[in-house]
Amino acid sequence: MMDDLSLDRQVANEVLFRDRNSSVKNSLKDMLAPDVPIYFACECTRLDCEERIALTTEAFEALHRDRQQFVIKPGHETLAVENVVDTTPDYYVVRKSRPVPEAGEPE
Repeated sequence: MMDDLSLDRQVANEVLFRDRNSSVKNSLKDMLAPDVPIYFACECTRLDCEERIALTTEAFEALHRDRQQFVIKPGHETLAVENVVDTTPDYYVVRKSRPVPEAGEPE
C-alpha cells in the first residue's frame, strides 16, 4: 500500500511540473514567435530537479495533447510509473502507466 502511495505521489509530482510549464507557456505564447523555444522545467518525478528543456510552444502542446505524456531529460525516467515512448538527444517523452489526475484533483 505504501508503495502505491509513493508511486501516486511520483505521478502527482510530474503533474505539478507539467501544470507549471503550461502556465509559463500560456503567459509567453503571445509574446514570442512560434519558432522561439521556451525553456521548460523537466517534468520528472524529482522535486529538486532544475533541468530545463527547450521546446517551441507548438512542440510543447503537441507532446501534451495526451494528458498521460510528459517531457523529461534523458536519464530522468522512472520506469515504475512510466514508459519511454519517444526519444531525442535533448529530451524523452514518457507516458504514465498509472492514471494521471487532472489539474487540482487530489492524488
